[in-house]
Amino acid sequence: MGKKALAILYSPKSLIDFTWYYYTYGSEYKWDTLVLACDGKILIGEECEKSELFENIYFENINYNQLPLIELGTMFFEMFLYWLTRRKKQYVKKFFKDKVGNLDYDLHLICNDFCSLHGGLLECLGDEIETVILEDGMSDYAYKTKRFCTSLWKKISTWGGYLMCHMGYASVNDVGTCYVTDNTKYCDKYSIHPERMKYTAYKSINRLGDMSKTDITAYHKCLRTIYDIDKRDQLMGDVILYTVPIYSYDEEHIQELISKTVAYITATYHPAKVLIKKHPRDKSSYVFPKEIEVIEINARWPAELLIPLISCKKHIFMYTSTVLMAYPSYDAVEVLLYGDMGKRNSAYLKAVKGDLYVLQIAEKNVTVI
Repeated sequence: MGKKALAILYSPKSLIDFTWYYYTYGSEYKWDTLVLACDGKILIGEECEKSELFENIYFENINYNQLPLIELGTMFFEMFLYWLTRRKKQYVKKFFKDKVGNLDYDLHLICNDFCSLHGGLLECLGDEIETVILEDGMSDYAYKTKRFCTSLWKKISTWGGYLMCHMGYASVNDVGTCYVTDNTKYCDKYSIHPERMKYTAYKSINRLGDMSKTDITAYHKCLRTIYDIDKRDQLMGDVILYTVPIYSYDEEHIQELISKTVAYITATYHPAKVLIKKHPRDKSSYVFPKEIEVIEINARWPAELLIPLISCKKHIFMYTSTVLMAYPSYDAVEVLLYGDMGKRNSAYLKAVKGDLYVLQIAEKNVTVI
């Protein structure tokens, strides 16, 4: 029958990372995938189908972050009862039965663990089923703890995440909290920069993207099948702008921040042609002067694949994206720091400064506007 494996995927980057894992370590398995809606909206089901790497593709239709409190409370109470009666693993298997059928897999692969309900629950089975955790962006390099976050004690999500982790279930964390469970010690971890990880309690820590054991030809062929990036003229310009759904930090001043960004690029670089690579959640409009040609790149194309193909003198980021990890150097990179937003929101400044530290981006590559 052969060995079977289940992958939990949720974003274009997670599919790229999985493809690397498949052609490096996982080709002997028959794979299924459970596709989560990234940010509750973005599905990569079509891309998973194009890859032809999966026998079955399942979809999670519930956004647990948006469930009414009464439903979350009921779910938490059920988890508590299973934990209290030492049937935690039975709850995990019950949770996934309606989504993928029985968990009769030899390997579980997770692309986000510390802040994902699904990934965290699968970790509960790590002592009996081989479990692999791929990188989850900047959270890989954040401090993680089992101690209660007292500064956010008024938030229900802080208590929920802490109690769930205390029971050893998962770590459904909110901004500012990084709770972990002991389950990670049974899991093999893969990260782009393992040397920068602050939390290291894993069975093993390995480098994500190490091609020394990869079937490189098959890997690149698969990515070309998934993402047909063949219009190279669309990837040539003076400046490329990587956007971000800025409303995550400043919902009231979205248009003001966008206008400030456009004005800065126009006045500083006097471009004839601007490329815009929007974050898939970003639905805003970026209106440049009529004399500037604007090319909007397909938002579903992963920026990690575009970087070596783009021909621009300047790569401008509206936020500290994990995409920056794909750059061999930051010579052409510029990260914008919005001073007014920083004054209004200390969490924004803290997040940016933390990311800049992890990415090791120099002050010369950061511009305050």
